Order: sequence, then C-alpha cells, then structure tokens
Amino acid sequence: MNYSFDFAQQMHFSSNPLQPGPMYFLTPRKCGLFGVSCEGLQKQANFLIDVGMSSGKGSNEVISYMHHFFTHFGVGETDVDLHCDNCTGQKNNFMLWYGAWRVAQQVSLHT
Repeated sequence: MNYSFDFAQQMHFSSNPLQPGPMYFLTPRKCGLFGVSCEGLQKQANFLIDVGMSSGKGSNEVISYMHHFFTHFGVGETDVDLHCDNCTGQKNNFMLWYGAWRVAQQVSLHT
C-alpha cells in the first residue's frame, strides 16, 4: 500500500452557522487539515483540527494522526510505503521510531 500524508493550509469556516446577516462571514474560525491518502484503495481520510486545540505541526501530532489512521482505517497491510514532505514533524527520528514500532507490532501479531 502507498500512503501519502501532509498538512494543508488553514481553512476558515463560520463560527456560528445559525448567525443571520453579514456577521456570518466576518467572524471565521480557523481549522487545520491533515490528510492521509491511500492510493491503493483510492480513498483519503482528513483530520480537521481546530486551531485552538492544536499545539503545532510537530512529530507528536503527526504520529497521533497516523496511529489513529492505521488503527481505525488500516486494512492489515504488511507492506507500506509512506510519502511525506520534508517538514520536521513528518521526517525525523520520532517518526522513524514510530515506524519501527509499527513493524515490530505487525511482526508480533503475525507470529
């Protein structure tokens, strides 16, 4: 399976969809977007993150989103190719350690 993942630019949406009048468009709320695309199944999972709840785009966030994705949307694959950009949160030692841990978990499950 081939997976690509990345953060997108911030999105804005209205803070109160029931607000009548022009204030609906004047007070947008910021939202981050983290997407994981599964090219083998031609599906994509998007994580919408409220900026007030996000602590950044570091390795903790990326590992949490990827772990949730593999836990809930993974199909039990044993051969995975991951594609990401050169962002420090997506390519660093913690991500490599997480990948090694995932491999060790899969090996222990199948033996």
